[in-house]
Amino acid sequence: MANDRYIPNFILNIPVRGLVRFPISVFAKYLKMGYLVVDMGSGPGYYSIKMARMKLDLRIISIDPNSLAVARLKKLSQENGLNNITPLCLSANALNTIEDNSVDFVVSHLMLCCMSDHDGAMKETMRILKPGHFVFLSVNKRSSSKDKRDVSAEEWNELKKQYKVIEEGSSLISRWAVIQKEEEISNDS
Repeated sequence: MANDRYIPNFILNIPVRGLVRFPISVFAKYLKMGYLVVDMGSGPGYYSIKMARMKLDLRIISIDPNSLAVARLKKLSQENGLNNITPLCLSANALNTIEDNSVDFVVSHLMLCCMSDHDGAMKETMRILKPGHFVFLSVNKRSSSKDKRDVSAEEWNELKKQYKVIEEGSSLISRWAVIQKEEEISNDS
């Protein structure tokens, strides 16, 4: 979308960015053999590449609206012989190429705070996620009341109330939660 924030690849790839990334161990315990994982707002693929190298036979769909980031991830995947990553240039609020209830796990690290349609992104995330499965979601702590892309503490708390929070925490600059999509209730009697 026109109002969304795009962070250039050269910034996403600098070593100091490691200070804002969560260790993959924060959410790795939710990944199981053969899972289909969506890395929402993947940029050039930091988490996608780490997950692709895990010995879990994961299939990863890396979503980013920035065509330069998607091109970079395609190149990195090829250079590293990683054929289990599918980079797609899409916005998180329009995942029309991904089927309902088809994804086992979603990683969304600092993605919401780059876009203006938080509700649309969360609706799409929950639409593609299988019932009973999980999302790792993180947002910046710092927010501006003037920038509608930022997720305020109040919005973060309201967002979490809509879902089953399995665990949560924070780092120096961000807050995170693992949320679960509720199981669908069968009408069979």
